[in-house]
Amino acid sequence: MPNRELLDLDSDDGGDLIIAYNGDLLVARNEDVVANEIVFRLKTVRGDWILEPDCGADLETVIGLPNSPKTGAQIEALVGRALTHDGFLNGEIEILRAVPVNRNEIVVVVSVRYGDVLFTKTVTIDLREGII
Repeated sequence: MPNRELLDLDSDDGGDLIIAYNGDLLVARNEDVVANEIVFRLKTVRGDWILEPDCGADLETVIGLPNSPKTGAQIEALVGRALTHDGFLNGEIEILRAVPVNRNEIVVVVSVRYGDVLFTKTVTIDLREGII
């Protein structure tokens, strides 16, 4: 990733814009922009975003599957594709793991090096309900 400052409107994990205490829209910088984009891509179904139809992880395909190593590997492949298909993240991903936490949930752990900063974003997937 180039060494330039990234700026974007900040949003919460639900995708809602964040309003600062003074009423202005909050701005995300650098690794926060990358973290927001990771969540956006994991929550998006390919074909749903008209500006980039190939963007998205298609994680709805794992709903109803057993929490097994095979399902974990499938999730890792879907997430890896969603984050790298257009060059968004390539060599910056240091860790990408799907970790079972109970019978119905898997936590996806993505560690990314942005410049000199290593940060980790986690997202929980409910295999019964499909909630991310």
